[in-house]
Amino acid sequence: MPLHIYEGLSGKLITTILKPGRRSKGADVFSILKRVVNFIRKYWKEMIIIIRGDSHFSSPEVMNWAGNQYRVHFIIGQSGNKRLKELSKITVDSAEAERGITRYGIF
Repeated sequence: MPLHIYEGLSGKLITTILKPGRRSKGADVFSILKRVVNFIRKYWKEMIIIIRGDSHFSSPEVMNWAGNQYRVHFIIGQSGNKRLKELSKITVDSAEAERGITRYGIF
């Protein structure tokens, strides 16, 4: 499975890393992210790095590490579940109302 890394402003592909086709373990993703961030830090010490990924990046290793790195932030998608839907209902309803979106479409 390819892991694509893009530059955020231009959207240009920086690199693609091939990882095993099985569902990635947190340790696999964590190892790749550490190497990429450390490489970037050699050349651009003050750059803000934002890691954005799907639920494969959602592991305690990744989030704890990224949360403790200088100028590294993360946005990680979570698989939906009943508890997350309950916790986010007010926010989702508010955002949908703000944008004029209902379950029946845009009004």
